[in-house]
Amino acid sequence: MKSGIKIILCTLFIILCYTGLYAQGYLSVDGNLVFIGNADTDSAASPLIPGCGISFPFFLTQHLYIKAALAFTGTNYLYNGVSPVPAEEEHREYLVLMPEADCFFGFKLPITGSLEWGGNAGLAFILRFPISLFESETTVYNAVAGWFYANMRFLYPGTELFLKWNIDKNFGLIFSCKSLFPIFHLWDNAGSPFWDQLILSGSVSVFFGSAAE
Repeated sequence: MKSGIKIILCTLFIILCYTGLYAQGYLSVDGNLVFIGNADTDSAASPLIPGCGISFPFFLTQHLYIKAALAFTGTNYLYNGVSPVPAEEEHREYLVLMPEADCFFGFKLPITGSLEWGGNAGLAFILRFPISLFESETTVYNAVAGWFYANMRFLYPGTELFLKWNIDKNFGLIFSCKSLFPIFHLWDNAGSPFWDQLILSGSVSVFFGSAAE
């Protein structure tokens, strides 16, 4: 990965953490189930993997906010000579760690006294760090690691819908679904269908703080 990209992503990570420390409202701890589209028929089926994360909104008004979120997941990959693709456990060559940083703009609206719904949209930055599970040539490892960042494959615009249940003034649950779109297919000339590397996730979150205000 080029040093310029590293600087940009590290700066974003610091900004998100800083925003979270001074967030107004609540902090949520997220349990995620993540689907990653894979159109390569000679590799594993599209993986469905668990994940976790935290998120924190910074409210601009009573109903509008900027949300910073950090998430983490990972799965097995192999290198097919052209690109890394998801792999079944018996064929895996790399464990790819996938930390994610989101910056979304959103809204929330009341349904009842204890229920709210809303949505948000923005950009997700997904870093992918391959860990070689077996001895691998440096040139092959570099090809795997470099592919994830070439053509801005780390950049995903996304949307999210959620339902928030305020069990108490300072505690409750959030049910959400999020889509991250592989917009880089517009310029990477890979010839892949759009759903390849599409990321869909469902989350159940526990929040703490004055979310009902």
